[in-house]
Formats: sequence, structure tokens, C-alpha cells
Amino acid sequence: MTEYFGKKYAEVDEAFLAPPAALVAPRLIGCVLHHDNHGAETAIMLIDVEAYGGGSDRASHLHPENRSRRNRGATNLTPHGTVRIHGYRDMWAMDIVCGEGGAGSTVLVRAGLPVAGIDIMAERRSLPKGADMSIKQRKPGYEKKLCNAPCKLAEGLGIYPELDGASLLKRPFRLLRPVEPVTNLLNGERVGVTQDRELPWRWGHPDHQAWLAKKFPPKDPK
Repeated sequence: MTEYFGKKYAEVDEAFLAPPAALVAPRLIGCVLHHDNHGAETAIMLIDVEAYGGGSDRASHLHPENRSRRNRGATNLTPHGTVRIHGYRDMWAMDIVCGEGGAGSTVLVRAGLPVAGIDIMAERRSLPKGADMSIKQRKPGYEKKLCNAPCKLAEGLGIYPELDGASLLKRPFRLLRPVEPVTNLLNGERVGVTQDRELPWRWGHPDHQAWLAKKFPPKDPK
């Protein structure tokens, strides 16, 4: 058992990631993901995720209409509990593979709250041309910008394309879940999709919306 923020966390097992992505995604909120990039360890609490349902989901990377050279990388049929690294040029994002039988059911990790290795993340996020100057100069509040969107998160964690298909349950990764799951989750439509956009398959942490580049819309007061 491990503690973060005064709360107890346990290791995630394969069964935790076996259901379809739409069931796994909300339970990932509040989990802590570690990545050890050749001795440089970083960790984030997952605070924003989106579910994608594989080839039948028109917003999924795996839907025939969305396959392209721009979305290269990624082993499409790896088993649940592995990661899918996808992107374009040097910009990468990470999905967690869920479900049975390699159906392409995945959860996009959209944003995280830094837990460990903040200086390492800041250094990585300061390197690219056109990097955010508030991070580069360590201005007040820069921590909120380190992992507040998918590609920024992957850059901060030191994710690279050769990790595609790697197990999330073995080094260099480590995933822990809160013993008491987060409740009152934020929920809404996925970001930047034009197909199947009515599906409410995005979930967020209710206490950390200030750490998101793309905020959840206010709840309908009806």
C-alpha cells in the first residue's frame, strides 16, 4: 500500500483494465501513473481522460475513416493493460488499452496533476522551440501547465514511441488506484471530435479543473 496526499493507493491489476474503455475511464480518475525514463522518474495523478470504443466508434483513431499517415504509430490490437502511443512528428499522446480481445477500446490520458519529478517535467517542457515561457522561467502557477493536455503530458512524462505496446503494469510504468475511488466526477463530451460527439465519454477530477487546458462546461442547471 502506498500513500499520496494522505490517502491510500493500491497497485492496479489486469482485471481493473479488462472492461470496455467507457467503464474503465471514470475509475482511472485519481489514479497515479509513474514512468521511469532511464532513471528519471515522474508521476502524475490522472485528472482528465476520454474513452474511445474502437472500430465502431467514429471518433476513434481505429475507425477506418480516421486512419492516416498523420496518425502513425501504435499497435492497434495489443491486449488490455498495455499502452498505445500515437501522434505526429515529435508530438505524442498515450492511450491505455482496455477491454478483451484486442478490440481497440482505449482511454486517452488527457491531463495529469504532477506528483513526482516536477523539475524533470519542467525541464522537458522547456526544451521545445516555442516552449511556454511561464514554464521556462518557472513563473508562479507554471506547474498547472506541465501536463494539462495530451501531448504536453506525454512530453512531461518522457513518453517515446518505442513504448507503444508496453505493459502498463510493469516497469518502466507503475499504475496505482485510490482505495477510496474519487466521486462526483466531472463528465461531458469528448474534446475536438466531430463524430459521435454526443457520447458523454470524458471524465475529470472535480477538485482539479484549474489544472486543465480544456475546462469542462458548467453543468446544466435544469
